[in-house]
Amino acid sequence: MKNILFLILILISTVSFSQNPGKKEILLDENLNLIGLAEFKEKKKDRNYISKFIENDTAFIGKISFREAVGKITPDLRLSVINYLRKVTGLKIDSTKNIVINFF
Repeated sequence: MKNILFLILILISTVSFSQNPGKKEILLDENLNLIGLAEFKEKKKDRNYISKFIENDTAFIGKISFREAVGKITPDLRLSVINYLRKVTGLKIDSTKNIVINFF
């Protein structure tokens, strides 16, 4: 009788303190907008995108990011970037040369 009572107590405690395995899934695109599973899988197959997954207490979070974003900026924006870099670094920057900014 004691063994049965002990087993019932163990069973109740393990069931009541177990975590819920049904976590919410959140899938985000490169602009942090929610997307569906089909669109996530489609972008994941594309070589221009990288997928990352994070698991926390309440959810699985999947995010799609560009592998490498390449683009051109306007001459006005380039000039403002040069002026900002001069102000921040205190160095003279040659405006005739290319500027490479590496983001980590």
